[in-house]
Amino acid sequence: MKKDESGEDSRDAYPCVARGSVLYPTRTVLRFAAWFTLVIALLIAPWPRVDMGYAKALRVAGEWVFGKFGAKGIVVFRANDEAADTFYDTKIFLGNRDMLKPGGKLETVSVRFSTRYTGYLPAALVVALIAATPVKWRRRLWALGWGLLSVNCFVAFVLFIMILNQYSESGAIGLYQLTGLSKKLVRAANEIFVGYIGAYFAVPVFIWIAVTFRREDWTTLLADGAKETSSKNSHITKPPATNAA
Repeated sequence: MKKDESGEDSRDAYPCVARGSVLYPTRTVLRFAAWFTLVIALLIAPWPRVDMGYAKALRVAGEWVFGKFGAKGIVVFRANDEAADTFYDTKIFLGNRDMLKPGGKLETVSVRFSTRYTGYLPAALVVALIAATPVKWRRRLWALGWGLLSVNCFVAFVLFIMILNQYSESGAIGLYQLTGLSKKLVRAANEIFVGYIGAYFAVPVFIWIAVTFRREDWTTLLADGAKETSSKNSHITKPPATNAA
């Protein structure tokens, strides 16, 4: 262990300049945080027309993608008309084509979800993270395109798991009755991606990192942090040695 002239451990005397420590550039981090806070606040503010428009678009897209769920599955997305249930704004009705009765009547089961938390919030997080990232605007626009594509694929995956799990748990429909390991996997996926709201925050962060950053960005960031650390260390004056009495 290296010691100074006084015989004291120099690492203990100067803990802020320990060898190998790297500090991130403070200005960059603060600027990113400020822009991210501003953009996400604007996006998630209660804009009724935006919420209603997104909900309607997601229902249309969802029914277009999942309307024919396999050979016999029928999936219909509708607005939740229960006045007391304002959180879950959408219902998905699931049926079996073989159970279709004369007159078009069909016995169904349903599952509710919030378009705001399932789709809009993850998309807003991706947009805010990319917009606040200090890279060239051309790169941000490319990242934004790939980011929105990726987050919509994630939303489609969540809806798929939601629908498949509901079919599997609803014996009355008699369709996609999973058993064994496949049932356990679908249940686990439903618990993680549908029942756990943390996924709607974690996945957008992974998407942001994947579509925005390149290898050289991390090298530059670490180099800038090392320069800032070196600059701060240069202003630290070593105290004079004291002789033992």
